[in-house]
Amino acid sequence: MKKLFALCILSLSLFADVYDVTLGNYSAVVEQSSKPVIIDFYAPWCPHCQQMAPLMEEASTRYPNIRFAKINCDNQAELAERFSVDRLPTLLFILPGKNETVFRSIGTLSETGLNEKIKQFLKIAIESKK
Repeated sequence: MKKLFALCILSLSLFADVYDVTLGNYSAVVEQSSKPVIIDFYAPWCPHCQQMAPLMEEASTRYPNIRFAKINCDNQAELAERFSVDRLPTLLFILPGKNETVFRSIGTLSETGLNEKIKQFLKIAIESKK
């Protein structure tokens, strides 16, 4: 049973896809995405960011129709400034092919809170296609 559980966890981790975004790949990962994008602005030293990281990884497996990305504010200060990120963690929700934030979430979210934000975002994304 333990082997089966470990195999299931390994399988899930293979599909988890949270892109590391830099100034160099921002356009390709975010602006040119055919999927809605959720960006997690974080810092490695931030305890609240550390709490959010596994939730984002898990959400990326549950919502394959969304592109999940993360930006390390310590290394990518220019991107943090571009989006006026001054508190961590900050999540930005961006529609496909656009560089406009639909809405943002500041601070730690529970798994339920994150799922509610994602569902709200998906409704907006669907409406924007009409």
